[in-house]
Amino acid sequence: MFVSIFSLLLYIFTRIVVDVFSLVIFIKYTFEWELYFTVIAIVAVITFSTALGGMKSVLYNSVLYTPIILTGAIVLAVTAFQEIGSYEELRKVYSSAVPSLTKLVPNISTSHKCVHPSDDAFHIFHDVTHYNQPWLGTVFGVTIVTMWHWCTDHISTQRIFAARSLCHASASTLLAGLFLVLPMFLVVLPGMISRVLYTNAVACADPAGCFAACRNSKSCFHISYPLLVSMLVRPGLKGLMMVTIMAASMSSLSAIFQSGATTFTNDVWRLLRGPNVKDRELIIVFKLFVGTLGIVTCWWISVVQNLQGASLFVFVQSLYSYFAPPLLVCFLLGILWYRINEEGAYWGLMSGTTLGLLRLIMDVVYGVPVCEKASSGPFVLHRLHHLYFCTMSTVFCCAVTIVISLLTEPMKPEHELGRLTWKTRYDEPTQEGAQTKSTKFLDEETNFESTEMMQLDGNKNQTRKRRRKYDSRYCGIPPFSKAIGGEEKTPSLVIGKKWRWVLNINAMLLGALASGLIGYFH
Repeated sequence: MFVSIFSLLLYIFTRIVVDVFSLVIFIKYTFEWELYFTVIAIVAVITFSTALGGMKSVLYNSVLYTPIILTGAIVLAVTAFQEIGSYEELRKVYSSAVPSLTKLVPNISTSHKCVHPSDDAFHIFHDVTHYNQPWLGTVFGVTIVTMWHWCTDHISTQRIFAARSLCHASASTLLAGLFLVLPMFLVVLPGMISRVLYTNAVACADPAGCFAACRNSKSCFHISYPLLVSMLVRPGLKGLMMVTIMAASMSSLSAIFQSGATTFTNDVWRLLRGPNVKDRELIIVFKLFVGTLGIVTCWWISVVQNLQGASLFVFVQSLYSYFAPPLLVCFLLGILWYRINEEGAYWGLMSGTTLGLLRLIMDVVYGVPVCEKASSGPFVLHRLHHLYFCTMSTVFCCAVTIVISLLTEPMKPEHELGRLTWKTRYDEPTQEGAQTKSTKFLDEETNFESTEMMQLDGNKNQTRKRRRKYDSRYCGIPPFSKAIGGEEKTPSLVIGKKWRWVLNINAMLLGALASGLIGYFH
């Protein structure tokens, strides 16, 4: 339950706020629409579609919206590069994209590192002491955070769970990896072009200039993408860009709603209600929690308008660095080593979370360290870069988990852990664990309802069938005739030789592409 509640809090305070913030900024600086009505209408559509359609609705939204998102992003990127000339031209003029306001402010020098573009702006690996993205932190810290995001976070893994087979899951993962290459060219580089074209607004140096450009005295980097749309895109194509950002927000928010409601229903509500809870109650709780997340999202609208754009991004990334390590360590050690037990996992989670909370408290007390503001807080708990802290926290959680596990009794012998660890992934599940608790409870409930239906008279039986028909149509509960079935066969983890070769070749090609890009932008 601890991991589930913790994941729900991360959804509410990071994922939802970032999605709402991006939607609000885009509408606010690109279209003169009524903000509250527009966002609330979008959230209402997402809430109803997710509550009624569940996971199927999320999958259809993602599939249908992806071509729209790609089309809009490609159109804007091509338009931006046509305006600037070429990539080589961007590299030449980017270093001189310094706001002219610095000449009017005596205490700001155009050579200051916080005003002038970095010399290694077109490189992935920066100096080891770089205030923003040190290369050593990128290698270890970013790897830890991305492994947590793509391997353990339910928002990402729920699509894999819905795959028809392991072959489909592997292929979809490779396709997602290919799509992850595109943001570099469709989002990052157009954002840099925006700084060159609208330097005084995007790269404002003094509080007065920033407030005049984006009503934010800290920085205006967050308006770079909306500025490209409002200034470069013709009126006819602005509609496509609006559809693009709405599709992206709806796809992301629907996945968050579905994942959050599923986590709460299965991991929190089922545990609170006990083993005899019925499917009808779980589905109703799922839909109510989706509605609750929709209300929370609408509440965030009034909050995110006062948030600092660049600081919000850094703060969210810092939160992931603080709290991802204990979750990732629990997952990795649990599947890689059979000796890890419940006590070790618990204390590893608690120690890592406590360390992350201490770091977060230091950020609140002393402020998030930024380029122009040196921190005076404790070194490890505040001044140390958040990516280095993430690496250190991961090592610490591993040590605590391993030591506590070795000092306590193992949960089960290795031969009873079929399909629960990497080493035993091809073993057949034990007789005790072959049938999950939820399946047992469903079978018990089905047998009980079967006996109950046989005792009903004709009229009551018809009423019961009619109610089941409505449940199937509006709540997603399968009809009684479909609820009864034999024992479900455990899916195979073996991929055929032909498709294994296809997947491996594509994985090597994707790895070669990523290595080539890293080598070029190193």
